[in-house]
Amino acid sequence: MLQDVLKKALRPTQCEQLFGHLIERYRVSVNRAGQFCQQSRAGWYQNLKPKVLYAPLKARMHEIAAHSCDTVSGVSMC
Repeated sequence: MLQDVLKKALRPTQCEQLFGHLIERYRVSVNRAGQFCQQSRAGWYQNLKPKVLYAPLKARMHEIAAHSCDTVSGVSMC
């Protein structure tokens, strides 16, 4: 029952923080903490690579987002 509440109540980032907290504070094994958080051991050890956005692409995305709030035919879009 606790796992059903945990699944619905916590976002993935919060579950990862709980995973680390269980290991550090209560000194449970990675396997036991993973069972509680419904996360695999491999997921705990995996190093995530940061997503790379190229500067020109990122600048263009900001430009498009800024222009989407402009008025179209005299009507504000925002």
